[in-house]
Amino acid sequence: MKRNRLKTTVSTIFIFLFAKICLAQPIVIIPHKYLPSYFIAVDKSKQRLFLIEYNGTINIIAQIPCSTGSNNGDKFFQGDEKTPEGVYFITRKIKRPLDFSLYGNLAYATNYPNPIDRLFDKDGGGIWLHGRGKKLIPYDTRGCVAVETADLRNLEKYLSLKVTPILIGSKIIIKPKDKEIQKEINNIKNKVLKWINYWRKKDPIFFSYFDPVSYSKTSYIPFKKFIEQKEITFLRYKWIDIFISQLNIIPGPYYYVTSFFELYRSPIFKSQGIKRLYWMKINGEFKIVASEWIQIPVHLESKYLAYHSDRLLNFVKKWKEAWEKKNYTLYAQCYDENAIQSPYKGLASIVENKKNIWKKSGNIKIVIRDINISIHKKGFLIKFYQKYISDIHKDIGNKILIVYPFNDTYKIIEERWYSL
Repeated sequence: MKRNRLKTTVSTIFIFLFAKICLAQPIVIIPHKYLPSYFIAVDKSKQRLFLIEYNGTINIIAQIPCSTGSNNGDKFFQGDEKTPEGVYFITRKIKRPLDFSLYGNLAYATNYPNPIDRLFDKDGGGIWLHGRGKKLIPYDTRGCVAVETADLRNLEKYLSLKVTPILIGSKIIIKPKDKEIQKEINNIKNKVLKWINYWRKKDPIFFSYFDPVSYSKTSYIPFKKFIEQKEITFLRYKWIDIFISQLNIIPGPYYYVTSFFELYRSPIFKSQGIKRLYWMKINGEFKIVASEWIQIPVHLESKYLAYHSDRLLNFVKKWKEAWEKKNYTLYAQCYDENAIQSPYKGLASIVENKKNIWKKSGNIKIVIRDINISIHKKGFLIKFYQKYISDIHKDIGNKILIVYPFNDTYKIIEERWYSL
């Protein structure tokens, strides 16, 4: 019992120290290419909700009177009747009947407490964006954000569940530019892209992007265990590929949220959904302190295939040139160690066969056309018409290459030939 009391006391002291440091920090928004197309910002000091569009410039589509918690300040405890401050997301529409006077029978739930809130032991829940059946009065909710029901109905077409962010701040400041903030945004963008690249390559540098202490708390797993689990995955999967789309970088009062659609592939597992990373400055450097994963269809397959198609065409071109030039080194680099080129199995066998052929083939010319690329369970399937001409032999047919992503290129795992 004494140990639990001590833990609670230490936690409470930490919360209040944190509150003192971060109390009433405004959310500053500047125009940048990674802002969401539409988002909501709530200025508690002005009791105003702003619907904001970004299309190269920041446009305030609507300014709507709102009401927030009856007590000022950031939310820390259940029942403190304060509205939380931070970056949240609209998660679902409340479909059950609601008290008309309080909610106008229309409400959307947010993801409070978000991972940053959990990091600082904030509790409570049920923070909604909702309507009002009675007269809207400033500072008149138990912690939610309330607007006139008619206004909320006008907002509905801009609300995309699990996607639309709602920024709630003691103040919302929109600035035309800020060099320091722009520098931070560029820094975080670069970190996201490098983090994904190291993840794809199964490189241990991937782990250096996290703050171990914070991430252990927000993920409910010791960071050492997190590393062990990832390393098991790295060993189990021959390759990993991650493709992202619609990267957003969203400012909070003392942190940033990066949100994007993600497609994850490996030879035996695939998934897609929304990934959110929460970034805070730790010892002067931005680190991932928390993450969220929402597994839902985000329909990235066509974009993913288009992204890889250009690169695969370039890979086929280099493979063809290595073959024509009889360059053993470059040709071998295109294949997996265990590749099959019927009837030859394994890279050593494939290269030895080619060396024997190339000794007597003289000049080689290969014509390729009608290339078709598709997603395959082992990676990608590349099918094309091929005409082979050498000083001693020629043939035509259809060639199939099955390849998988490897670092910044690809490896052929299987090659098939159908003579015409």
